[in-house]
Amino acid sequence: MEMYWGGYGGAEIARYFKIPNGTVYSWVHDFGSQRERTELPVSPSVKIPAVKPLKERFRTAGSADEWLETLRENTLVEDESFEDMSITLVCGTLHGQSANKLASVIYESLKEDPQSGRGYAFCNKGRNSIAVLSWKAPVYRISKYVRAHGTFIWPHEELGKTIEITKAEFDRLLLLEKYRNSAETISPITAINLDFMRV
Repeated sequence: MEMYWGGYGGAEIARYFKIPNGTVYSWVHDFGSQRERTELPVSPSVKIPAVKPLKERFRTAGSADEWLETLRENTLVEDESFEDMSITLVCGTLHGQSANKLASVIYESLKEDPQSGRGYAFCNKGRNSIAVLSWKAPVYRISKYVRAHGTFIWPHEELGKTIEITKAEFDRLLLLEKYRNSAETISPITAINLDFMRV
C-alpha cells in the first residue's frame, strides 16, 4: 500500500511483487482510501506507449507466455489464487467434442493421461463452443460452454500445444468478447455438464 500511496500503479506493484493484478486491485479497493495518494510527476521526455486493444494483443501474441500474460492482466482475482486450480487449454481448434475423441487427443497428441484428474479445454472449429474434459472415477465429465452469439477468444496452434491457466482465468476467458470491448455487451453463454461412464 505504501507503493500505491506513493503514486505507483497497480500493474507496476503487481510486477514488482510478482503477484496477480487482481490481488493489488483488491488491496487498493479495501485500503486505498485510508490515505491521500501522491501522484508521481510525469517527465515530458517520457512517452507513454499506446495500449493495444485486447483483441489485438491476443491476435498478435508471439508466444504462449505472451498470450497468457494478456489474459492474466485482464483477470481480476479476489478470493482465488493462481495456484488453486488449473485447466489445460489445448491450442488450436478441433472438430467434434465427444468424450472418446477428447480423451484420445489428450493421450495420443499431448502424450498425457486423460484420467489424471486435470481439466483439458478444447474449442470447436467455429470457436463458439468450448468443452472441458476431466476425470473423476469412474466417469469422464464434460462441461460444455456454448456462446449464443459471436466467438470465443482462443489460442492458435502456433503458440504451442497447450497453455496452463487457472479456474479464475478460464472464467474470465469465457466472458471475453472477440469484437467488443464493453462488458455490457457480453453474449449469453450456455453451460452444460455431462457425465459419461467409462466401460
